[in-house]
Amino acid sequence: MFTAYVAFGHFFITTIYNSDLALFQRLMPSKGTTSLQIYMAGLDQAVLSLAVYFVLSGLVLLLALNPLGFALSCLSFFAASLAIFFLLDRVPELIKPLRLDVIPYFTYRLSYLSDPVLGYRSRPFLRTKFANYRGAAYSPVFGIDVPPQSGTWQTDDEGFRNPAPMSSAEVAVIGSSMAEWGNNVEDTYPSRLEKELGGQTVVNLGKAGYGPLQYLEILKRYALEKRPQYVILTFYPAFDIDQLANWIEGRPDKSVAKFTVGSGQLFHRYSIAFQQTSKMLIDSGWTALELGLQQIIGAESIHPALAVISLPNGARKKILFVNEHAAKSTEQLLASPEWEAMARFLVDFKDLCEQHEITPVVVYIPSASEVYAQYSTLDSGANWLAVRKSEIETRDNNEKAARILARKVGVQMISLLPSFRDAAHEGKLVYYQLDAHWNGAGREIAAKVTARALELLESDSAGRTEKPNTKELIKNHRHEPTIQEARLHNVNDHPKQPTAAEG
Repeated sequence: MFTAYVAFGHFFITTIYNSDLALFQRLMPSKGTTSLQIYMAGLDQAVLSLAVYFVLSGLVLLLALNPLGFALSCLSFFAASLAIFFLLDRVPELIKPLRLDVIPYFTYRLSYLSDPVLGYRSRPFLRTKFANYRGAAYSPVFGIDVPPQSGTWQTDDEGFRNPAPMSSAEVAVIGSSMAEWGNNVEDTYPSRLEKELGGQTVVNLGKAGYGPLQYLEILKRYALEKRPQYVILTFYPAFDIDQLANWIEGRPDKSVAKFTVGSGQLFHRYSIAFQQTSKMLIDSGWTALELGLQQIIGAESIHPALAVISLPNGARKKILFVNEHAAKSTEQLLASPEWEAMARFLVDFKDLCEQHEITPVVVYIPSASEVYAQYSTLDSGANWLAVRKSEIETRDNNEKAARILARKVGVQMISLLPSFRDAAHEGKLVYYQLDAHWNGAGREIAAKVTARALELLESDSAGRTEKPNTKELIKNHRHEPTIQEARLHNVNDHPKQPTAAEG
C-alpha cells in the first residue's frame, strides 16, 4: 500500500481535485475552500501514520508473545534512565560533555533559578557557548537553508546579559527576549543602543519569557537602584498581550512553567526530562520520515505554514510568521480585557518611574507579519493564505492601539514599525526566517531609532506629553488589583508547579 501511494498517490489526488465528476466532488466536498496542497499534506501524514502504526503493532505483537521479558525490559529501562538522571542531577558538570544540553530540561536546569515573585531568573555569572542555532522554529521540513549561528552567552551578577556588573546606568531597558537576544553581549539591542548614544551607559534588564507580569518587579528590584534617567519598556504585543490573556483567563503562566522545569521534586523533574527526550526522539524520527517521503515522491510544494515574500528589490524569501499579530480592529484591541490590563500596568509603571524622577519610555516592537504581510505572495503556504487577507488589512492596528494607549497614559512611545517598513521596502529582512526575533539588522535599526528619539527627548523636554490625571485613568478599575498585586496573587496560586515540559 505504501509503495502504491508513493508511486501514484499524488497523481490520483491531483486528478480527483481537478475533476468535476459528482463522485469526486463528494470525496472532496470542501475543495472550493481548501487547496490541493492541504489535501496532499494531509494524506501524506495519514499514510505515514498508518505505516508507523503497522510497524509498531508488529513490534507490540512480538513483545506480547513474551510478556515477562517485555516487563523486565521496561523495568530495566526505567531503572537505568532514572539512575542516569539521578547522576546528572548530582553532577550537572557531566551534562555538557555528554551533549545532553540539547534537551531543554537540562539547559534550563543549568541556566535558571526559581524565584518566588518572578517565577524564575537566570543564574548569575553564567558563561556558555552555543553553536548551530538556526531558529526556535527551525525544522528541515520547511526547506529553508538557514545559516547556523554561534555565539557566547554570559550573565552578570544579577543574571542579565551585561558584560559586567553595573551599579548605575543612564538608561535601563526592560523587556523580554527581544531585548535579551543577540549572538553575544555586544550584539544585543541594549549594547547597540549604548554604542549609538556614545557616552551614556545602558543596562540590559531583558529576560526571555518575561512580560508585563514581571516588568514592574524588574523595575523595583533592579532598575531603580541604578538611578537611570530613562527606563525603556519594550512592548511586543504578539507576546506581552498573549501573556496577559493567560493570566486573565486563569491559565498557568507558560513562561514560568517552561523555565522552572529544573525545580521541584526529583520524580516530577525526571518525568519532564523523560517526556522532553521522548518527544525530541519522536519528532526527529517523524521529520526523517517526512523528508524521506518528500524525496521519494519528489514533492517540491511549499510547506503550508510558510509565507513567500517578494520584496521591492526583487528578492524572494520564505519566512515563518512565528507570532502573527492579532487581526482585530484598533477599537476591538483597546476594548479587550488584555489591553485594558496593559493600560493599568502602564499607569503603575509610569507612576513608579516618576516617583523616582525617571522618564518612562515605551518602545513598540512590531511582529514580522506587521512588516512583511503586505509583501506575501499567493504562492505562499495554504495555512498562511487562509489568514493573509486579514493580516494585511489589520497590519497597522496594533501599533495604533499602542499609540492611543501611550498617549492616554502619558508616556513617550517610540515605534519601530515605520523604520522596519522602510527597511523592508529597501529589500531587507529585519527578522529571522524561522524565529520570532529580529535579526542583527533589526537590532541595529532599533538601536539607531531609539537613540535618535532619546536625543530628541533630551534636547526638547518642553515637547513632552503633559501628565494626565492618573486617578481619572484608573477610576473605572478602582476595585481591580494592580498588575503587580495580581502577579503576586497568581504566583501564590500556582507555586512552583510547572506544567508538562515545554521546550
